[in-house]
Amino acid sequence: MKDQKYYFAVSYLKDVWPKNINNLFLAAPHLYHLLEINYELNDYNSIKDAPYLRATEDDLNTDAEYVDVKLKKYIKLITDRLNSIHNSDYSSNFWHKILSLGFLRYITTFHNTFKICETYFNENDYFCTPLHKDSYFTPKDFEEHRKCFMNSEFGFEQIFSIYINLFYPDKYKNITAQYEHNVAPKLTFRQKIKYSEIYLFGKDLVYLFKDQIVKKRLKIGILGAYFSKGNIDLLNKKSNRKIWLLNFPNYYKLNRTKLSLKDRHAMSAMESDFDKFDQFFFSSMYYCMPSIFIEGFKDIEKKLNSYIKKYPNLKYVVNENWISHTYNSITIALMQEKGCIHIFNEHNSLFHPYAGKLTEYFIDYSDIFTTLGWKSSHPKVKQLGSLFQFTHPVSNVKKHKILFIAGALGFRASHYSGAWGNWEGNAYKAFEFNKVFFSMLQQSTLKKITYRGYPMHKIKHIQLYNKEYYYKDLLKHTIKADVKESSKKQMSEAHLIIIDYMATSFIECFYMNLPTIVFWNKNTVFLKDEYKDFLTPLIKVGICQTDAKEAANFIEKIKDNPEEWWLSKEVQTARNTFIKTNLGKPKALLDYLLSLIQTS
Repeated sequence: MKDQKYYFAVSYLKDVWPKNINNLFLAAPHLYHLLEINYELNDYNSIKDAPYLRATEDDLNTDAEYVDVKLKKYIKLITDRLNSIHNSDYSSNFWHKILSLGFLRYITTFHNTFKICETYFNENDYFCTPLHKDSYFTPKDFEEHRKCFMNSEFGFEQIFSIYINLFYPDKYKNITAQYEHNVAPKLTFRQKIKYSEIYLFGKDLVYLFKDQIVKKRLKIGILGAYFSKGNIDLLNKKSNRKIWLLNFPNYYKLNRTKLSLKDRHAMSAMESDFDKFDQFFFSSMYYCMPSIFIEGFKDIEKKLNSYIKKYPNLKYVVNENWISHTYNSITIALMQEKGCIHIFNEHNSLFHPYAGKLTEYFIDYSDIFTTLGWKSSHPKVKQLGSLFQFTHPVSNVKKHKILFIAGALGFRASHYSGAWGNWEGNAYKAFEFNKVFFSMLQQSTLKKITYRGYPMHKIKHIQLYNKEYYYKDLLKHTIKADVKESSKKQMSEAHLIIIDYMATSFIECFYMNLPTIVFWNKNTVFLKDEYKDFLTPLIKVGICQTDAKEAANFIEKIKDNPEEWWLSKEVQTARNTFIKTNLGKPKALLDYLLSLIQTS
């Protein structure tokens, strides 16, 4: 009987689950979490949970290398196919730049589901309910692609259905469903005005008017770089208006267009040397390749080129968000075709020590890569600094005894990188680390903690674990932080800050010289071999904690006077050495950009 088999669940999209399921096989790590927090675990006779596929550093590196090989192979194929479709002769570097990290995420996400299916699915033990091809969603750009296939239950289901319908044709009855991608959020009156066509048109006119003044003299354009307003104004003033923001009108964005079946057949055609994953991935491209690269490319190419021509003296474009911004990726690639040099200023975190190839991709895709302050022998890399506003005036009035800043844990990692070590199946290890930490603290200490959960409203497009569920009984003794206030402000008002992940907040605390403890779970967040000692100096003085019980004991030891510990000679030496090695001063990047004006 079919109901004696286990239902192979890859998503929490209950609309596609058959009624009266008795037995569940949870193929995705987040499903157990969703059933648990919704109190549904007892609704089934039996539940099996698939072991996480990248539990060790070797697992991670193996998959990262596999995806890297596929990426290089696919870029060559896609270059020929896109040039044929668009009657163009762009290089593979051009298409690689345009596809940017969106395409790497595409391969990674689909490989993840493919590996789950290859490892666990067999028709003797499991049954499933794949989507009909008519239900498949085709994204407009990589923003929609990421939202659907990395961060929606429908997207997980579609990837799985493509696999089943390709390798088990007509084996299972297909069902229909719909991805509600056009559901608009409720807007306030102010937001309605801000996003109205009239307001946007007027905003474009203002930008166009301003641009007319600087277009012909502009040599360095800033596009999608998160510099502080003060630093942008300073660059503009010191360069005699030759460095300024590039403000492209809204008209260049692509509307949804009718799909070209002919071009999509050409794009997804099979080659004789394709292995099973190649077949799966290219089969998916018929439905899942964003339309901006097939149906919409010629239109956006024409419009952007006409706008780029208005900057005849532009020599450099400084941008950091192209890695996650389809339109800026296309813009910069077209600028490079005109001889413009792309300076990629490193985003606001340190990724280079982590296992995987993420930083290598950043460097490869750029003409010049400016770091936050760390050194590299790569000829493209320049050791400089950041113009992001990392600091906030440190308050003399301390409102928080201990401020705990919690990171986000996502259902799916963007890449096979140690930087996302706490995501996916490894999230449970992060839960356990924090749970043990809080449970080891005295109740009087818990009452001194202001707990700042991750501000979910800032990343609504990403599906996140409810991490606080696992230590809610302990958190009831803590103070809930107001996430509407900036984290930097709250950090400046705290005697001691504890951060359970290593990213921007950690750097901000270091720059502001605030007493800081950061967690590093060595069982999930893996470092490259050459950076195994990256955090050792911070571990020795207690800044970086690698064991939950020891971290709790250390907090109990310093909680009454964390400033005394932090300002000790050994701690300040470790902090200053870390900053000197990894974090440069803003002046370094500012002077570098100004120097380019003199030489260009």
